[in-house]
Amino acid sequence: MTMELVRRPWPRLTRLARSARRTRVAVAYLGQGSRRLLPVRSNSRGGEHLLVVNMDEDVVRAASSDPREALWFLKRGVEVHSNPRLHAKICVLGQVALVGSMNASHDSRDTLAEAALETRVPRLVRAAARLVEDLRDEPMTADRLRQLVRIYGSARRARRRRVGGAQVVREEPGWVVPLVFTRRWSDRTIAADRRARPRAKRKMEHPRTNRLDAFAYHWNDFTRRLERGETVGQCFTKSNGTYVSHPARVILVRRIRGSVPGEGAIVYLEQRHVRNRSLKRVLRRLRRGSRSILSTG
Repeated sequence: MTMELVRRPWPRLTRLARSARRTRVAVAYLGQGSRRLLPVRSNSRGGEHLLVVNMDEDVVRAASSDPREALWFLKRGVEVHSNPRLHAKICVLGQVALVGSMNASHDSRDTLAEAALETRVPRLVRAAARLVEDLRDEPMTADRLRQLVRIYGSARRARRRRVGGAQVVREEPGWVVPLVFTRRWSDRTIAADRRARPRAKRKMEHPRTNRLDAFAYHWNDFTRRLERGETVGQCFTKSNGTYVSHPARVILVRRIRGSVPGEGAIVYLEQRHVRNRSLKRVLRRLRRGSRSILSTG
């Protein structure tokens, strides 16, 4: 087989980047946390890496590319170039090449529907690597990137002032689910969870760093439409207030037949180890339009 379609390319890209001694990567935008998506070896450990991104000043002011991430790569010995016309997404990691729609961002990994074609054919891998090398334009130096970091910081502060001092939340859940913890799960739900939980654990992409979470909910239009890969934030009440969990990725929805009202399905989530946030604090961080929607929803 010369080509393989990859529906969620970032987990595979991250695994390949950890072990690849030679990489050639071109992505239009380099978002926050890109270093965790592409954990390349430093040159001191035998790495040879090239990264081409769009680090134009207008792109940095729009917070689409984070120069702090580019500076991190540069310090690890990665050759970093900026190309303001770049729109291609090509990743050559060792003997594997992936060409697709993905930018280096958490939205691309966790939220957006991305796809890529993967090949291990040597002729195609070499051609993809040469194309990335041909896309090189302005070499990024440490001084230039530090200048862009200052521009990036000023732009972010200005954006916070424009929304009344509140930072815009960029990673929003696809769904916010109100949960009411008034009683324990029924015996039928517990038995269904015991059968489904091993399967859910096998579907986790990062079982060492993330945890498996689950909640029981009505079997209705919402749970029927919920698909694997969508993000869910759980809204629940404790004795000291109302909280919202960090957005988590759906990995399995298990229907429970004959269950009591309110427990028609179990939704399994792959959740990062992040503290829950106060609903009031989340509302303050959203734009006014989003705040009114959540307050009345």
